[in-house]
Amino acid sequence: MRCDIAIIGSGFASYELARHCATRGLSVTVLEIGGLVPDPAAAVRSAVPFSREVIQSGGVGFGANVPPGFETAPRFIGLGGTSVLWSGKWRHLDRLDLQRERAGRKWPVSFDELTAWSRAVAEDYGWPSWSSDEGQREFRDLVGTCDLRLVEAWEQAPPLRLRPLWLQLQRAGAIRIACDTEVVGAIYTDDGDSLRGVRIRQGDEHLVVEAARFVVACGGIESVYVSHALRFGEGSPAARRGTPPAAYGGFMDHPKAILGEVRSGPGNPVIGHLVRRRGHGHLLGLALPEAEVMARSVGNHTVMLWPDPADARAPVRVVINLEQSPEPDNCVRTSPSRLVSWRVSRKTWDDCELFLDAFLPRLEELIGPLSRYPTLRFRGASHHLGALPMGTGADTVLDPNLRFRDVDNLYCASSAAFPVAGSANPTLTIIALARRLAHHLAGPR
Repeated sequence: MRCDIAIIGSGFASYELARHCATRGLSVTVLEIGGLVPDPAAAVRSAVPFSREVIQSGGVGFGANVPPGFETAPRFIGLGGTSVLWSGKWRHLDRLDLQRERAGRKWPVSFDELTAWSRAVAEDYGWPSWSSDEGQREFRDLVGTCDLRLVEAWEQAPPLRLRPLWLQLQRAGAIRIACDTEVVGAIYTDDGDSLRGVRIRQGDEHLVVEAARFVVACGGIESVYVSHALRFGEGSPAARRGTPPAAYGGFMDHPKAILGEVRSGPGNPVIGHLVRRRGHGHLLGLALPEAEVMARSVGNHTVMLWPDPADARAPVRVVINLEQSPEPDNCVRTSPSRLVSWRVSRKTWDDCELFLDAFLPRLEELIGPLSRYPTLRFRGASHHLGALPMGTGADTVLDPNLRFRDVDNLYCASSAAFPVAGSANPTLTIIALARRLAHHLAGPR
């Protein structure tokens, strides 16, 4: 089996790469370890082995009909990736996310460059601009009088599902998809600098897929396992040179917690404006001003108001979405067994409290008294980021073009490449980076 580009995984990054490269006349093969449809076996496979805190979904379906068994799933392994479960919220990273350094990491891509790629993606997929909505100007000014920043995102309903788009590409003969395919090894060129092929297993059959370039695009956790197997597996030059790493640190998530409740009603139009609205439209949140986040060196956290969809008279929950800083102890482990070792550390707690000390008085000035919960219970948000950071430093795993530094023709297009997390939902950034990589590999359309 021979092709120009072999892509491992079938989520948003993989789809963007495949469709762009196919339009440039390149032959594309997509390798997906999961099957075509959600089933009980897929639910078991999609679970994440963990130590310390459980890795599970921290959100809801955003209008999706989530298959039984996947209600708390943090990902989906199968055709279409996690788009099968949790998609439909699109938000761009903030300018400060691209400018600052956290724990020695910094984005090698400028805000203006990433914005250009995001704009191109949004136009292709039919999403409106993620930039400030002129219709929110008056409300943005009101929020500013309390020295807060209005955060805007786009919610799509029904959410985009990739499985039918993949099947359409395959029926058109543009690409080849191999599901239920496990990558089990690598074949290197004689000089040891490049991959010549990957060994795969489909049922009882063992095959080799040869390609000019290989892209690992199977999510923020699985990308670590697959790339580790390719770079340090049996027969790889790196494996012969020494002991491979047992863990990839700096794993990040967007932990969420409910801060408390506020009472809505006709006398509080501000809350009514802020609450989450189902259907196509903007989602609004609140944050500290960017300059203050930089000056205080706190996380770029976001707070949103979430009404009870079943009872309009119920109190509105106030939810915080944290940005985690990359920490060595939060890691994806490859040995002695696969697992994710993650927690909301004391450092994250302290950062959150510093943020809330500045934020909450201003929030109450804007929306009125908050009945704060005495205890915060954080859980992950299914946004798995940062264990294979891109950057310019020699200690980063990927170079600015998402290429692994130790293999000439192996790339990573997933949220694992994020050096800094921000607090935005990562999907739009993932697709923008995939579009950028597609231009690097195949040229503009």
